[in-house]
Amino acid sequence: HQFAIPVMSEVYLLHYRKDLFDQFGLKVPKSLEEYVETARILSQKLEEAGMHNVDAVAARGLRDPGTVDVGYYTILNSYGVKDFDENGKFAANSPEGIRVTQLYMDLIKVGASKDWSSYDWYDVKDALTSGRAAMAFDCNFFAAEQWDPSVSKVIGKMAYATMPGGPQRGTTNTWTWGLSLNGASKHKVASWLFIQWATSKERFLDASVNYNNFDPTRESVWNSPEVINKFKGMGNYREVDTAV
Repeated sequence: HQFAIPVMSEVYLLHYRKDLFDQFGLKVPKSLEEYVETARILSQKLEEAGMHNVDAVAARGLRDPGTVDVGYYTILNSYGVKDFDENGKFAANSPEGIRVTQLYMDLIKVGASKDWSSYDWYDVKDALTSGRAAMAFDCNFFAAEQWDPSVSKVIGKMAYATMPGGPQRGTTNTWTWGLSLNGASKHKVASWLFIQWATSKERFLDASVNYNNFDPTRESVWNSPEVINKFKGMGNYREVDTAV
């Protein structure tokens, strides 16, 4: 059943510092095991280069649903792990699920900030934009600030890839915002007219071009010349984002 009219639907990408990968001779990891090893090597190289204020990885650690729903569950899905089976029984404690969890914690130990456990989504975003983190797997729309000259310290240095994962690599969770009509509303007609206006092509186009809605849910807006032009000069962002 459809419960709302979607306004924005984010996906999750690997954000990484291409300049540092080139400098240290690193390749984009294609598996979780490679991701952990890349974080370990990157931490070592950053330390040797005197870049003590740059973490290899930024990741959410706050005790909040968003922490597990984004990176962790996407990785689980890429390995074919489900949270519950068809009978409603908890299934993430399968051998694959346990292996993924161990690797995920290894990633945090070898590459994340010592303040990792207090990181929310905006802390990961800010760490990337300010250059305090060399990699992160998180919201695609974080890229908006990375290429904004008014706030970014990493313009021209970022690149993107699908999440390093298992056999189903490239899968990603989604997080969707939408507008819905309260069944108890006394102004249903007015509310429905507002939703139609707010989710129209014109409003979506304005939101994407002028307010950095990087995830418009209208295909016509995503493929419009204005939005395509907005992503020019942002490395391989649109190519990777479209692929997932």
